[in-house]
Amino acid sequence: MRPARTADLAMMEDVLEASGLPVEGVREGLGRFFVYVDDGGALQGVVGLEIYGTVGLLRSVAVLASARRRGIASALIEIAVARARERDCEALYLLTLDAERYFRRFGFTAIGRDDAPAGIRGSLEFTTLCPASAVLMRRMLVA
Repeated sequence: MRPARTADLAMMEDVLEASGLPVEGVREGLGRFFVYVDDGGALQGVVGLEIYGTVGLLRSVAVLASARRRGIASALIEIAVARARERDCEALYLLTLDAERYFRRFGFTAIGRDDAPAGIRGSLEFTTLCPASAVLMRRMLVA
């Protein structure tokens, strides 16, 4: 696991597109992404973390179909959670169309979109990339 690099962009976009996730904002926000690479250096998965004041937005969790069921997505999510804590985030949010049950395993719970903090409501994912039907989920990081 390591921070994403410019050389990773094409493969990151391929993984995201294959997973049905948007690629908008990835190039511009490359410094907010982490990648999982195998022992041979091949990119296997990606995750993004955007920080808005005291909250974070988990985005673009995607793993190559051929690399699934190996714990890669879990590792990507946990690195994002750890980084959010390092940045003193109080909570981590995400939007999902079809993985609500999956993210519950990591302590995320569904909340009303009206309960999103201003930073999340102003994000590209909230305003443009994810449809209004996407479920907003939150994981508190502080007690």
